[in-house]
Amino acid sequence: MGDAFESHRTYRVTAEELKSYARQWDPHPYHLDEEHAKKTLVGQLFAPSMLTLSISTRLSHDTDYYRISTVAGLGIDEVRMLKPVLVDDQLKVKVTIISKRVSKSRSGLGIMTTKNEVINQNNDVVLSYSLSALVNQRAQ
Repeated sequence: MGDAFESHRTYRVTAEELKSYARQWDPHPYHLDEEHAKKTLVGQLFAPSMLTLSISTRLSHDTDYYRISTVAGLGIDEVRMLKPVLVDDQLKVKVTIISKRVSKSRSGLGIMTTKNEVINQNNDVVLSYSLSALVNQRAQ
């Protein structure tokens, strides 16, 4: 436990991607229109939280965490949107194993829970969540 893995690359959030995602999945005016966004507490366009979560999923595949043999995701908990993700933010992901145990119902499998943090170029955590997954046990 406590092993941590960081993405090997960063991901830059573009205005085009942000607006495209928002048009299809989260069409709030503050995600689509710069003038409307200026009137919000953030004061500029910012990413839908589900876009940030999707980016974190992609970036987590660029960590060494996925050398662990994952069988299936079991759930996402404790999702926290801590800071807005802005146009041109450079994001990376840190995945830290916070618990693991042998599965009580499936031989040869275990349950692993990670804390996933999305971090911007200023080293601010902008989104965090815990993820539980069913994993293959390592041979002893």
